[in-house]
Formats: sequence, C-alpha cells, structure tokens
Amino acid sequence: MLQEKGRDLAKNMGEEGACQFSDGWLHRFKVRHGIRKLDISGESKSANLPSAEEFVDRFAKIVEEHNLTSEQIYNADETGLFYRCLPRTTLASESEQTC
Repeated sequence: MLQEKGRDLAKNMGEEGACQFSDGWLHRFKVRHGIRKLDISGESKSANLPSAEEFVDRFAKIVEEHNLTSEQIYNADETGLFYRCLPRTTLASESEQTC
C-alpha cells in the first residue's frame, strides 16, 4: 500500500519513473519513519460452526420463501469471503507496544 501511494504521489508530482519504490525503498521508508509491524491479538481464529449451521438453515428458508432457482443464486465457491476477518498485524510507531 505504501509503495502504491508513493507511485501515485510521484505521478501527481510529474516524477513518474524517477523512483522504483522497491522493497528496499519500503524497508528504508519504514525505518526512517519509525513504522513497524505489530501483531494484533483478539478473537479466536477458528470458524464458528454453530453460526455456519444456523446460516445454512436460514439460507434454505430464504430460498424456499422466495422460490429461488439455482440460476438465481450466486456461487461464491471460488470467492474469498472474509466476514469479521481482521488483519493479524498492523503498522505502528516505534513507541507503541501492543494493540
């Protein structure tokens, strides 16, 4: 994200191509500005099976109530759905210890 923002800023300043915004550039930028990766602790990472089972039941009722056909239902089989999936890390200043 920082590398992409750097590219955008360079483009807006008419300096596109003047800097490569490499991984080395990103590392030095984070060191220079005191940005580090910080682990986030919080909710359990395991799936909530009772909620998943409840969803299946509710979904079946909705399909029946609205008389939906399989052509009217979107297949999210190959789509990642990260509901309530928070990142495990964040960027923080050198002075911050924990979240």
